[in-house]
Amino acid sequence: HTTQRSIASQTLPIERIEFNTNGVLTNRWLSSVVQLKMGTRLAEADISIIKAQLEAVGQVHFASVERVFPDALRIDIKEYKPIMRLVIEEPNKKRQLRIISSVGTIYQGIGYNREELRELPFLRPYLYHGGNYQPLQGIERVANLLQTCRQKHPSEYKKWQVVSLKSYSGINNSPGEVIEIQAAHPTDKSGTLSITRLIFSVTTNFNIQLDRLRHIREVSLSIKDPLKRVDLSLRDAAAVQFNSGRTSLY
Repeated sequence: HTTQRSIASQTLPIERIEFNTNGVLTNRWLSSVVQLKMGTRLAEADISIIKAQLEAVGQVHFASVERVFPDALRIDIKEYKPIMRLVIEEPNKKRQLRIISSVGTIYQGIGYNREELRELPFLRPYLYHGGNYQPLQGIERVANLLQTCRQKHPSEYKKWQVVSLKSYSGINNSPGEVIEIQAAHPTDKSGTLSITRLIFSVTTNFNIQLDRLRHIREVSLSIKDPLKRVDLSLRDAAAVQFNSGRTSLY
């Protein structure tokens, strides 16, 4: 104890915190979570408690806290990557927005730009017996589909509004499991929305399915007949249904 006390007395009070994150959390947020008493010396700061406080925040995947002698703390944070939104209803019937990460964690989003959040599709999870939607399993595969579409087919991604996990358990990637997307786009100048149900296989390459969808979209545009349903989960071809009732591309 004497040695620890002498080391503590030799270090200076904490003057600054060097803060880095790969996400959107700010210094202001940090100061609301990590509250150090004025005059706390560097050696007195309990870095394991600070790390635990930071990692207790749902948005934080990992936090690293280090002493930088003589008078600073270095805090590095890795945040979860947001990929979907979820509306939950609390017992008092009040609705709350939650964010879902690319690994399936659900958290309250802090510091995100509203426009950025608006681009994320809503998740419609399958409710288990008893009305619970957790645990969300296999979300990495869903994230892969969303990220592939966002990067390679941005105009298609903008149409995606709802992700349904009704036919996807995420447990064993069996061939029958599918991810359903509800895509919406205006059909005319009045702003009337046409909803297209898109069915993706979880075991087939998403690039192949998305390329097939792009071709089908082009046909739909050329014949001026909006798509009602596109099943891309079939092995060699897609099953299509247009608003008119037509079920073939040619």
